[in-house]
Amino acid sequence: MDWDFDVFAFAEATSMHPLVVGGVFLFQRMAVLDKVCVPKDRLANYLLAIERGYVASNPFHNALHASDVMFTTHYFLQAPLLRDLTGPLDKFAAVLAAAVHDFAHPGLSNAFLVNTRSPDAIIYNDQSVLEMFHISGAFRVMHTVPGCDITEFMSRAHYRQFRETMISMVLSTDLKVHFEHLSRLKTRVATDAYASADRKDVLLLLGQALHTSDISNPTKSNPLMMAWTQRVMAEFWLQGDRERSLGMPISAYMDRRHPAVSQCQMGFINVIVKPLFVEWRKLLGGIVQPAIDCLASSLQMWEMEGNARAVGWEGLGATCAESPSVQLRHTLSIR
Repeated sequence: MDWDFDVFAFAEATSMHPLVVGGVFLFQRMAVLDKVCVPKDRLANYLLAIERGYVASNPFHNALHASDVMFTTHYFLQAPLLRDLTGPLDKFAAVLAAAVHDFAHPGLSNAFLVNTRSPDAIIYNDQSVLEMFHISGAFRVMHTVPGCDITEFMSRAHYRQFRETMISMVLSTDLKVHFEHLSRLKTRVATDAYASADRKDVLLLLGQALHTSDISNPTKSNPLMMAWTQRVMAEFWLQGDRERSLGMPISAYMDRRHPAVSQCQMGFINVIVKPLFVEWRKLLGGIVQPAIDCLASSLQMWEMEGNARAVGWEGLGATCAESPSVQLRHTLSIR
């Protein structure tokens, strides 16, 4: 798969089943199913249940995003370092973790759920609420929906490792732990720790593979980057609408009346995305270079926008959720 794989076109080509078709394809290509004792029909059943569990009305956090992250995670697994440090079970768990990492996402942030005292925030004690919810729900489907138990034929030891990897990876997508994990990654890069990696190092690497994939939208080509930006801003503003209706302070960049798109994206790139991808490039080598090149292009584009107002963005919302067509990239203009 190329770095610039077009998941929008793939979704249309698969009759809107990118997660099921894409997931089965990737696992067959990886030749891991027999090695991890997972029947293909069980896998397809499970992926279909997961795909259906994503909220289609979410502009961003839906099955299309999950599919994009799944393909991107698989791309990173081709790097020699990750390829050599992981066996079939970890490779299987890694791609599956990407597929389920935002399962049943409500389209709202952790902060919103905590501040509104949502039932999930109460259940998970305000700690990584969404991430706990996603991975717990994914395992619940696995063990309660008929025909979906992909772990039935795994040994106990393999199941424990599989579950450990899945949980660790999904919890690593919480932005709250971004800087802590980035610091650990930098230390290991500086000391060449992966020359003799232990289990904790492998889990950190796999977690960062998923996290890096999850925030990779600005590192794709401009047309794809714009499509994802439109979607994430639409979802932000829907939350802002709810916050306004509840009399809550509107979260940063979530007020559609003040669509500071350029500032939002430049901050995200400079503070979160770029520092991680720079370290990721040091670790994985040339396989990350296309992402670095696209990121520079994205940053240049947003810097050119400066403080200009995003024309046509204020009404963005349901349109993004209704059609994943790549034509969406060209529906809005910014100046």
